[in-house]
Amino acid sequence: MNKIWQNYEKGMAVFDNCHSPTVQSQWLALKDEIGEFVQEPNLSEIWDIVLLVDCFTK
Repeated sequence: MNKIWQNYEKGMAVFDNCHSPTVQSQWLALKDEIGEFVQEPNLSEIWDIVLLVDCFTK
């Protein structure tokens, strides 16, 4: 699980360097992740949502 978190943070850092995160961009990302979970419910999609919510609340 730690490796997943590290990879996620690395990917988000690369994205953030190109696109400064805004409330709107974070909201759209969360909506996209929820949509992916609705289409294909699985632990991976839940984890993506949890990580986004965690980043959004910081």
